[in-house]
Amino acid sequence: MACAGMAQAQDAAPVQQGQEVERRLRREMDSAQDAVEQNSRVLKGAATRRHAAFAAPAETACTVATDVDWNDIRPFPWLPGTVSLRGMCLGPKGLQELRRYLGGQLIERGYVTSMVLIPEQRPADGRIAIQVIPGRVGKLIDKTTGQPLQARNALPFRQGDLLNLRDLDQALENLRRVPGQSKANLTLTPGSDIGTSDIVVDRQRSKERWHAVLTADNDGQDATGQNQLGLIGIVDAPLGRDDLLLLTQSNNLNVGNRRQMSRGLGLNWSMPVGYWNVSLGASGSSSRQTVDLLQGGQIAYANKTRLVQLGVDRVVARSSRSRSTVKLQLNRRIDSGKLGSTRLDVQRRDITGYAVSYDYLRYLGRTTLQASAELRGGLPEWSARPGYVAGQPHWNGRYRLASASLNINAPFAIGGKRFTYEGTLSGQHAFTPLPWTQYLSISSRYAMRGFDGRYVFIGENGWVSHNDVVWNSGSKLGNPYLGADAARLSGPSLANGGSQHFSSVSLGLRGQVARFGYDLSAGRVLSKPKAWSDGGFNVSLRMTVRL
Repeated sequence: MACAGMAQAQDAAPVQQGQEVERRLRREMDSAQDAVEQNSRVLKGAATRRHAAFAAPAETACTVATDVDWNDIRPFPWLPGTVSLRGMCLGPKGLQELRRYLGGQLIERGYVTSMVLIPEQRPADGRIAIQVIPGRVGKLIDKTTGQPLQARNALPFRQGDLLNLRDLDQALENLRRVPGQSKANLTLTPGSDIGTSDIVVDRQRSKERWHAVLTADNDGQDATGQNQLGLIGIVDAPLGRDDLLLLTQSNNLNVGNRRQMSRGLGLNWSMPVGYWNVSLGASGSSSRQTVDLLQGGQIAYANKTRLVQLGVDRVVARSSRSRSTVKLQLNRRIDSGKLGSTRLDVQRRDITGYAVSYDYLRYLGRTTLQASAELRGGLPEWSARPGYVAGQPHWNGRYRLASASLNINAPFAIGGKRFTYEGTLSGQHAFTPLPWTQYLSISSRYAMRGFDGRYVFIGENGWVSHNDVVWNSGSKLGNPYLGADAARLSGPSLANGGSQHFSSVSLGLRGQVARFGYDLSAGRVLSKPKAWSDGGFNVSLRMTVRL
């Protein structure tokens, strides 16, 4: 057990080893939520065809347009601005092309059931009449019962609203985020009124309302248990509102060992409301390890963390290929620690904080790009106990830091062989002194492949990069990959306010056979702080079983 990279290394070591249990639990929850989100996406990689500016074809029999009468244009005030008709000479072919052009403008913006009609014109008049028929939502019908739909919170539209493809895409994502409804579908049928389309909602619910995945890996810390066993559980629509309940649980495998222990339990419930999503989460983690005393002998150190989160998300923009989301979260975190039977007051915290983030997802052909930026901090007015920060005698719990991440998934081919580049880059920068719980950590095989889990390197600022080139071999054994990781830590807590650099390489194989999945890799550290040994080659193994 060791912690490196801090000026207060001796005091921080057991604290940071314990904090890794909470970070691991958070990664498992984020991973489960990401998997659910990816399976529900309806975005497309193909580019939407954009129409060039309208130009009337040359015709001998045509009329110069002197004015335009737009009828029922109120729902689309932007449509007249897409074309300038005055002075154009329009004949039968020109009017037909104009109708197609304006209809294409509506479709390009998602109004797939709205239409443009151009009645027969009076040549001598010079006035062009254009009739717009808005496409609207008719009845909402549940295919299972044939009756009006009851649970409508997942749909961002109501009867009478303009029908837009972007709204339908959002509704599908909201429905399909529930694993048992991954094949949900929406069907449009002619409505009873002119211009309306009834929407038939088919959730296609599976018989199983719960899903579970058992995980096992050796990514834990040596001090609190290297080999870990976990469970990820999902309950479909517990309230019958297309909501979702996620459960994550982890425990070290050597349960009977009193000298080391790590345990975590997390819950997250979320429900879509149109373009909004509300979530409520709670988690708890604890660990125990043995600490060497300076005067000889050993003593047990234990810590606990409790976390409650309330979040609200809003999709603020979407197209056929991209989506932008703004998120707001409030959280309350309680930490405590004991050395033997003595409670450590300097490690007691009860801090309320916030996080505001912007997420962007885009498909560029077959390449997927995800980017996010987040600002988070503490709210001392709502915090019961700010705790202790070294060198800050008047610390009141107010902190502020920014973080960002970038993920790329890009398929490519070389000599007929198919490969995929998978890259992630994440980092953070602190604007104020931070509690240890907010430091950037480089510790486990998860954070830096090739590390052996003996040390925890932390700092206020830094970045971490993971890069994999995967060969999509098509083999039943799985897909081999080559990985390269790099990281940098900096901040006033490091010696003389300096920085630390890390890098490693790895070779692995990952695959899925029926319900069994695995990721096996061997890695070696290339660079690290000189004072710490690297342990040579280190093997990382993660296995999953769908129950």
